[in-house]
Amino acid sequence: MHADVSNVDAWVQSGIITPEQARLIGEFEQPRPRGSIVRDILGYVGATLVLIAGAIIVAETWGDMDRGARVLVAIGAAGALVAAGLALDRTGDPTARRVAATSLMLGAAPAGFACGLVVDIWTESDVAVAAGFIAAVLYSVGWYVTRRSWAQHIALVASVTGAVLSIGAVAVADDMWITGVALALVGTGWLVASSSDRLPPRLLAEAGGLITLGTGSLITVGGLDGAFARTWMAVWIATSLIVAIHGVRRDRMVLVAGGIGGLIIYVPWLLVEAFGEGIGVPLALLGVGATLITGAVILARRASST
Repeated sequence: MHADVSNVDAWVQSGIITPEQARLIGEFEQPRPRGSIVRDILGYVGATLVLIAGAIIVAETWGDMDRGARVLVAIGAAGALVAAGLALDRTGDPTARRVAATSLMLGAAPAGFACGLVVDIWTESDVAVAAGFIAAVLYSVGWYVTRRSWAQHIALVASVTGAVLSIGAVAVADDMWITGVALALVGTGWLVASSSDRLPPRLLAEAGGLITLGTGSLITVGGLDGAFARTWMAVWIATSLIVAIHGVRRDRMVLVAGGIGGLIIYVPWLLVEAFGEGIGVPLALLGVGATLITGAVILARRASST
């Protein structure tokens, strides 16, 4: 059963929903042909088996290859995935286009790997891994700009995260907390862009921003101790509150869940670091939580009575 979406254009013009949301509604409500789910499953499973087989074959012979041969294998794998993706995309079939998006997404890995191998041959330095991730970022950006699909968004998030971590491992290896801050800033930027629909699909942008921000915050705190660590815990608690409040105001449950998750991690952690272990900390949290819930219930009742 499908909803009436005849007024979607009017909703966009009145500002109720964004053009991107209208497109997603149209795709969701469009009836799928019988058997399309089976075709999807067969396509994804078949592509996965081919990739696994190829990886096993390459792994068996990798040690016997020279560097040039390894580069050619990586380039060939990237080229094959891109060619398959473009060929499937041109068919116009929805199932084929979804598999095509996945194929183009997976191409980021061998493309970046090939670039890393080339840099390693030329320089034999630690920057090869970072160069590979940067190449994957450029690859992913290129396809994301032209496709704006969920698959390209996943590749973009993964490659940017890898690039920040690998650059940090080379540039500030002894101060990984700096890398954590940089990664958290990237995640924050992702969330800001998602709120204005600049990085569709919006749900993936929010999830990617939260994952990147959360990973960066953990790296930051994990690389510090003492008062400096407690200061950054407080920063991440404030950030989590802002994210949760923004999610409530925009009715975005992914953001609410992410903000609450940050509070669950960092509030107890900060209290234990500041006051030590004991029953007092959880009892204080219990009292504050019960008070907040009571306040929410009172406000809800007042709102319903007016």
